[in-house]
Amino acid sequence: MTTVPDDRDKNYRDYRRGQEKYLPNDATSVQQRSTSKSTIKRCHICKSATTTLEKTKWGYYPHWYKSSIYGFERPICKNCYVRNRWQKKHVPKDAKCSRCGRSTLTVSRYGTKIWVRDKKRNNVYYCKGCFVIIRDTGQNRPLDARKNIGIGIHKALDKGIIFGKSKYSLDETVFDNNTEESAYWMGNLMSDGNISSGKTGNPRIALTLAKVDYLHLVKFSKFLKCTNPILPKKKKYRGIIVIQYYLRFSSKHIAEILISHGIVTRKSLIARAVGLEDNRHFWRGVFDGDGYFKNKDGNDGDKMILTGSNDLCAQFEEYIKKNVPDAKVTIRKIRQYSKLYIYSDSARAVAKLLYSDCKIALSRRLVKARRMFQWWE
Repeated sequence: MTTVPDDRDKNYRDYRRGQEKYLPNDATSVQQRSTSKSTIKRCHICKSATTTLEKTKWGYYPHWYKSSIYGFERPICKNCYVRNRWQKKHVPKDAKCSRCGRSTLTVSRYGTKIWVRDKKRNNVYYCKGCFVIIRDTGQNRPLDARKNIGIGIHKALDKGIIFGKSKYSLDETVFDNNTEESAYWMGNLMSDGNISSGKTGNPRIALTLAKVDYLHLVKFSKFLKCTNPILPKKKKYRGIIVIQYYLRFSSKHIAEILISHGIVTRKSLIARAVGLEDNRHFWRGVFDGDGYFKNKDGNDGDKMILTGSNDLCAQFEEYIKKNVPDAKVTIRKIRQYSKLYIYSDSARAVAKLLYSDCKIALSRRLVKARRMFQWWE
């Protein structure tokens, strides 16, 4: 049974006398407080009307702290009260980072500057950025030394020096000679590969294929004699999560050879073959990456479609007309890229040209191509 507080109780009178200083005169509990703006008590820092409730033997009552500002005592909520005390205790005033010498620009969500105190030295603080560098690398160098190191790194990169520990290995001479396999994989990299630059300036080469073509990536890895792992990644395509696999490695020598043949960075809309325009193995690699086969059925005939840049489709059309003069080829431009269509007898002749007597090809493309030109023969 709850007891009703009595005004004759001295402890209760003292408690109410302290509460009335920060509560509206007509408020006796949280539920009875008026909602009018003139009577709502608010924190003078965050302007919030809500505060913590203190549990007493007479029930739960709002508990306001007091803060002196401009010589007047104002109500303050518990959050602001604790935050102000924490700032006075832990956030130094007019401090500078002992490593970079700047006032920190990193602030917390409350607007306070973030400092990290050095445990070994008194009155030594680090900004958040310098603290992360010291924690991860153990380097605590002055500003002049860091500038000199940066200049040295850029000079080394300009000379072609590659930094970093060599964890994996590969044969960098596989693309030096123009063979069937090297030409094919260059075509595959032209369609599904990319060249990018890492944080240290090292060129990174990657070939990304669908999940069903995982074994094709294993062939590429064996061709390179590469020990890098083949890793999965997720890609969202038309609202569906698609799983792909990629092989990525670093080699400045291979990157220079690929760039000399037109396999450059961000090549999707500007791809153009250089020196491999008349190589059927190269075009087979390109078609395995961005091509599409359709075998004849009751409704449709044989069909080949290649999607690529305007220049690459034009080069492929020129190659077909040189080797299959009677072939009928149609190119349709769609926005900034093109689609090349080949039908019926022309498609069978081109399939035989690209896929007959070949040592390397994408398995599912090779099956459909052989259905075309074997039937045609």
